[in-house]
Amino acid sequence: MCKSPGACSSGFDDPFFSEQRWDKWETGRLLLRSTIAKAWLASSNRFTQRMAIASIAGRKNLEFNSPPRQPAGRIGGQLLGKAAAWVPNVLTLSAILCGLTSIKLSAEGHFAWAAAAIAGAVIFDVLDGYAARKLNAASEIGAELDSLADFVNFGVAPAILLYERDLNLIGWAGWLAAGTYVLATGFRLARFNVRSKRAGEHAPAQGFEGLPSTGAAAAILITGSTASSALAPGESRAVLIIGAVIVISALMVSRLRIPSLAMLFGRGGLRRRQP
Repeated sequence: MCKSPGACSSGFDDPFFSEQRWDKWETGRLLLRSTIAKAWLASSNRFTQRMAIASIAGRKNLEFNSPPRQPAGRIGGQLLGKAAAWVPNVLTLSAILCGLTSIKLSAEGHFAWAAAAIAGAVIFDVLDGYAARKLNAASEIGAELDSLADFVNFGVAPAILLYERDLNLIGWAGWLAAGTYVLATGFRLARFNVRSKRAGEHAPAQGFEGLPSTGAAAAILITGSTASSALAPGESRAVLIIGAVIVISALMVSRLRIPSLAMLFGRGGLRRRQP
């Protein structure tokens, strides 16, 4: 069969293979092919539909529409990447669990173990930011989880510990002091989150505005433990702790510039964020 008009003109002119007739024949062939393909597409048979797609595309290989097969090594690398992205979030959730455990232990009167659980939350809080940076797995979900963890671990848990151990001795005044510390922590975190989103970064290079919640929790625990060791249980010890709570809460909501770990030690911080 002639594939073109020139191929059929072997020494003589055949009017059947003139240029105009060839164009009409080619147009009719394509139209017939398109009509058949549309009829196949209307079929409910999946194989017939794939035949129609192949016919329209002008290809005989029916696998053209299949996605390219990826090597097993690349698939394994993608799975490892997805798993690595969850490592910081798992560490953050572990920190939240430590904070909740501290609240439970404080309610049961195990104050030393409650303080140890908060210390464990601090360790997980450091590790989640370190893992996020090393694995390049920082995410918006991780940042929100980190903020929630800081509120529970360094806001609610220390306040419950102080109230159950000391501040309940002076009634509503102790409860208001504990509540003030929790509210100050929440305000500190909310302000940090808003300004971080505006600046497009998670860790300020010039230090922190106000005392970070992690440092506030450490200061609260150290003050409470020192007062418990130096003074006998009673109103005098509770009043001293209330004074420390008020000062630390004021530092958290203040605009005082607090140097970061990177500024103190001249190296990158261990956390992805430090509210």
